Amino acid sequence: MEDSTKTFNAWVDLLLNGAFMERADTDETAFNYSVPWGAGRPLFQFYITVQPRFDDPNYFQGTYFLPLNIAIYIDYELDTEVLLEESLFNILVYFVEPSSGSGGNGGGGGSGNEVFTNLWVDRYATAEGVDIPTLQTTGSSLVVGSVHFTSTDKKNNSSYSIDIYPGEDPLGDFAFHKVGTSGTIIPYKVFVTPEHAITTLQGTPAYGSQTSAFTVPVTTRSAAGFWQDFFEVGITNMNYDNLSFTAGDYTSLIKIELKKD
Repeated sequence: MEDSTKTFNAWVDLLLNGAFMERADTDETAFNYSVPWGAGRPLFQFYITVQPRFDDPNYFQGTYFLPLNIAIYIDYELDTEVLLEESLFNILVYFVEPSSGSGGNGGGGGSGNEVFTNLWVDRYATAEGVDIPTLQTTGSSLVVGSVHFTSTDKKNNSSYSIDIYPGEDPLGDFAFHKVGTSGTIIPYKVFVTPEHAITTLQGTPAYGSQTSAFTVPVTTRSAAGFWQDFFEVGITNMNYDNLSFTAGDYTSLIKIELKKD
């Protein structure tokens, strides 16, 4: 994650109803698989294989990521296909030095006491060139990014939370600020999806979209029992106070912070 020159080869296998159909290597940018119309309800499975590197274990220690985007389109034989659904899977791989162990109890992952955590914030392209007037007049919402938290911590007494707050003023309200003109702002609210149980920074339960800083407590675990979470961040209720503003360039910063209690 901190050195793009260090990579592990990987490939993705696509299975249809349990049978191998196609393989995509990491030197490919994308691959497509067509499903015949009227094929019923096929079950697709995706398997990722990461090729190990034993040539220099110390050199390659670290955390590696592979963003896998899966999209489903329907083809009406028009100029463009119609997007039905799209999901981004942020896959993280930890490579650590195995401990030598003693008495035949050695194994991977060091002594077993190390905890690895990652917070991956993905800023979507929709966060650029936001059409503020349209959002205000239509009352619509816009998803602008995602947050992916993973850990190797499975302790019941561990507690993680993710704070979301305005970057310009952590104690203020979420707002677009006009470039070069102090004091001219356009307020908005922030929400997370899928909907999570959220609180204020003081721990008071909160609901729906928020005008100011709030906390998303991590309450989910992976199948292996590790603490983890994923959600998208969106903006809504653009200029809910109906403030007067003039045309120009506006910017806004949403900061995201991981905490362990």
